[in-house]
Amino acid sequence: MKKEKPEKFSKEYFSYRKRNLLLNMLINFAVAMGIFILGLALNKWQARNIFTVVAILFVLPIARSFTVLITILPYKPVSKEDVEKAEQAIAGKGMLLYESVFTSSERAMHLSLIALQKGHITAYDAPGSEAGEKKHETNMKEAKKYIDTHLKNQGLGEKIVIYDDIDKFINSLPDRPYDEGTRAELETLKKSMEYFVV
Repeated sequence: MKKEKPEKFSKEYFSYRKRNLLLNMLINFAVAMGIFILGLALNKWQARNIFTVVAILFVLPIARSFTVLITILPYKPVSKEDVEKAEQAIAGKGMLLYESVFTSSERAMHLSLIALQKGHITAYDAPGSEAGEKKHETNMKEAKKYIDTHLKNQGLGEKIVIYDDIDKFINSLPDRPYDEGTRAELETLKKSMEYFVV
């Protein structure tokens, strides 16, 4: 039975994405080398042939996968204890999104957890998920600005609040019930956020 691909924002997606990108690079490299060597063998070891051109074209998907991998590789997943605390806190109240790397034209921004509730978006950026204290604070500011802009462009009035302390993150979650109408709204919001997540 074929294993299903994890959705963006799921617990398994971040590690799946890293493995998938690495595998994609290795397969494309192997195919490119095979085509190149086949071209050499068929053309009396002369590199000037159509097989060489085709093999060179395989560099494009390799470069794309490498770029995305380098973008997400520095970020470490949030601890299991923090995930469990957050899941318990939001149970029946909203939706929890895991390990997100947002990209803009200027930078990549990581958020460990995002809690979606009706009229309330809260995120947690685990300290140490990227190198350096200053980089961590810059990441939080840039992520807030970027996501707030995205929400405004979508016509949503919500603004995101980002914490770097798991207890503050959990305590900030409002105690509101979660119904099917709210679920549909949050699914729509989640789908709109998927487009700018690596």
